[in-house]
Amino acid sequence: MGRKISHRDRIMLNVDDLRVRRDRLIDQIHTVFKDVKLGDGITLCEAGAIDDYGTDKERALAREMDQDIHWTQVDLEEADPGCSALYFVDAAGFRFYLPAYLVYTLKHGFADVFGGGSSDSLNHEFTIYHLNASMYKSSEEYEDVKANYANFSRCERVCIARFLALYAELETNEIFDEAFEALRNHWGQYLSIQEMRNLQKIWPNRLS
Repeated sequence: MGRKISHRDRIMLNVDDLRVRRDRLIDQIHTVFKDVKLGDGITLCEAGAIDDYGTDKERALAREMDQDIHWTQVDLEEADPGCSALYFVDAAGFRFYLPAYLVYTLKHGFADVFGGGSSDSLNHEFTIYHLNASMYKSSEEYEDVKANYANFSRCERVCIARFLALYAELETNEIFDEAFEALRNHWGQYLSIQEMRNLQKIWPNRLS
């Protein structure tokens, strides 16, 4: 009887295919979110001022520090070193900045699988938390977190769901359970039947 292949071994056997999928998803995020504008939404520096209980004047000064015209210009290591800004943006800010967090996570969150430099930032873990509204059910932030999901287009929701599915499939750290919970409670409905079946094949009963 042959040795049972571990999940880690299975990942490494398919790492080339997983890398292609990751890179394809990054390209899809860039395409789908390319025209998203911040408008009057709360910026990351402004969110930091809110987190620090800043005055209206301090918020306005912080907002002026954000010169990003497009989300691809956002340097998360510089703009959100405390990994807390998404807690304090509004729905417009969430939609504008989320693709930057998704791409950042796909590039830096799986260094143990794909190799390359690894970031010490917790931004990739907090990205998962922000997509799992059920974490906030017992808090007053629950409705605000759910409201942040309302502005996404269908194609944007598909990108988010595929991001969570890839994260859950790779299982690189202890919070992959949060990715599954986010898929079960909301984002899974935007995956195709085949995508759901593929994930269920890898992790039976996780999505039920």
